[in-house]
Amino acid sequence: TYHLRPGWLARSGHQISVTEPHTQTPHSPAVSVLALLGFAVDDWLGYWLRDRILKVRCGLIIYDRYFYDVGIDPTRYRYGGPSHLPRFLSHCVPRPDITLVLDAPAPMIHARKQELSLGTLAGLVQRYREYARQPGAHAINASLTLSETLTTTLESVVEVLAQRFWLNSAPDSSL
Repeated sequence: TYHLRPGWLARSGHQISVTEPHTQTPHSPAVSVLALLGFAVDDWLGYWLRDRILKVRCGLIIYDRYFYDVGIDPTRYRYGGPSHLPRFLSHCVPRPDITLVLDAPAPMIHARKQELSLGTLAGLVQRYREYARQPGAHAINASLTLSETLTTTLESVVEVLAQRFWLNSAPDSSL
């Protein structure tokens, strides 16, 4: 289990506050671009040095947030560079087998956690819903009970792992 990135490159001593992610000013465009490129390199290193091996062994690697998040919510990451760069690079980094997007109406999210304004949340919910339409992404209805949300989440993960297992264990048809 990892948060945001594999961590093969050095992590900074300063961590972004997750309780108030939108209160800090963005980095300069140059710092933002360098950090984003480092983030992309870190994802590649993590994939080739660890994740790929675990995938071949039918392992499960979980990231809480991933590279695409910077393009969806750049303010959270203090990204002040060109808006097209995170979207472009997200097509270059290794893609997860499955992306789970917890989805709930903005007012419900705001009632649970008021770190962002309702308007900001509504915009983020829309962008995450758009992302959830991509191949490999699954929108999980988080407005259900915790048990129902967990069940739906686990069913999605088990389905992907089962497909990977059957693909890896299929007899070689070339023999």
